[in-house]
Amino acid sequence: MKKNTLLLSVVIIFAVTGYTQDFEVPNEYKFETPEDYINYEKDIIDASSWLINTPYKKNDVNRKEVEAFFMKWLSGSPSITIYLSAQIAPFINNPELRMIFMAGWVRSELESEEKQGEVQKNIAGVNSVIEFYSNNKDQFGEIQSIEDYIILKKEGKLEETIKSKLG
Repeated sequence: MKKNTLLLSVVIIFAVTGYTQDFEVPNEYKFETPEDYINYEKDIIDASSWLINTPYKKNDVNRKEVEAFFMKWLSGSPSITIYLSAQIAPFINNPELRMIFMAGWVRSELESEEKQGEVQKNIAGVNSVIEFYSNNKDQFGEIQSIEDYIILKKEGKLEETIKSKLG
């Protein structure tokens, strides 16, 4: 039984690691009709997960390609609009962290079977930034606003704080 559990754990780790490293931007994608955006939703979910889970390296060509694909889709999407608030995401001046916030927001919205409110979408964005930042802190140094969110999350006060900031 222990051997099977260990084997399953190893398979899952390799599957997740392979998944995050293997996303490729679709060839010759186009966004001309509303259906085009719908047809690429799974790719956008995968791109979002890749952006959040792949270690950050400055000037990474693959990351730039995935970001460009994601932003082109997002900028024309008829169904998703992101509201960036410096009050919720004081790190929005950092382009990498802003991208991760948007990736978390979009992934959450596309994966949800129910329509999400602004609070839930903002929480998803902040949680994605927390995860990405925690895994890449050596690249960014300490960012106090994210450190504060990490503490709020550990204390179970993240949702309450975001609700209060949204008014």
